[in-house]
Amino acid sequence: MGKKTCTSFLIISINAIGDSYLSLSAINIIKKSFPNSKIYLLLNSEASLLLPFISVEKVFILKSKAIFSIFKMIIEIRKIHFDYSLTFFPGRINSVFLSVSGSKIKAGFRNFKKIENWHIKVHKVYTNIVADKTEEWTPELNFLDRIKCVLKTVGINCKEISKQDIIDFQKEKKKNESILIHPISMISNKSMSSIQLLSLIDFLVSHFSVEIIIIGGNELIPSTELFYNLSQKKINIKFNESIRNIVQLIDSSKLFIAVDSFPIHIADSLNADFVGLFGPTNPRSVLVNFQKSIFFQVEDLKEVNVEKFIKDIDQYLKNSNYL
Repeated sequence: MGKKTCTSFLIISINAIGDSYLSLSAINIIKKSFPNSKIYLLLNSEASLLLPFISVEKVFILKSKAIFSIFKMIIEIRKIHFDYSLTFFPGRINSVFLSVSGSKIKAGFRNFKKIENWHIKVHKVYTNIVADKTEEWTPELNFLDRIKCVLKTVGINCKEISKQDIIDFQKEKKKNESILIHPISMISNKSMSSIQLLSLIDFLVSHFSVEIIIIGGNELIPSTELFYNLSQKKINIKFNESIRNIVQLIDSSKLFIAVDSFPIHIADSLNADFVGLFGPTNPRSVLVNFQKSIFFQVEDLKEVNVEKFIKDIDQYLKNSNYL
């Protein structure tokens, strides 16, 4: 018998954790089309918390976006002769690595200039091969459709793509009586303001007799005044939890209230009890369960005045039978 051909893929995602998380959805699809494939990932250091749940040939971690670090990584990835290099989200560094990867086939969304408000613009898939047609992503599509567009360009068709296939999490069987809040995104205009957060907590305390837990990273407490106010309200704050703990907290909570950031993808994957608070980004693009969201349609979530912010949350919770 002849030796089975092994096809190698490099998936490039020097992006926010949420985008990198979604990019992982390509792994199972590629493995179904190429059972003997070897898959490599190129991620930034922020996405390294995903590593315990990833089973691939190798993960390259770009620790810094400094020119010297990028140059060293280019040398590293060019040691491997990839058959395919793919990238699913925009980014100048993604585009550099895609262009210089040395792969036989390259495909992805390529840009060498910063794209402002990229989520509301049409993106055509770049490829170095002759494709049947030029695939494009439009703003009314979901972010998962970006993966489908790129894979289709290189001849890998998939009828469905699911967040539930990204990582096989063990779900909690028992609900507790906590309300979980993730108020801060790494991207400032997707974050709550301090007054919005404190008003939301007051609203929840007045309607629910449950523990309130806030999760986030080091960016969670931007001021000592906010930290003091949260302490006075006896709010349980959990910093830099592992993904496994975040999953358990989300899946076991009575309700998860989150801004547009990585944890909301986890809630969406689990089909948990959650409501997403969106300012500039259309939840139809981000969420499969987009009905579990409030879309304020502002350039910065912090622009929403507190009265409207609480009123819309109140109305959502009543319509969804939480109140």
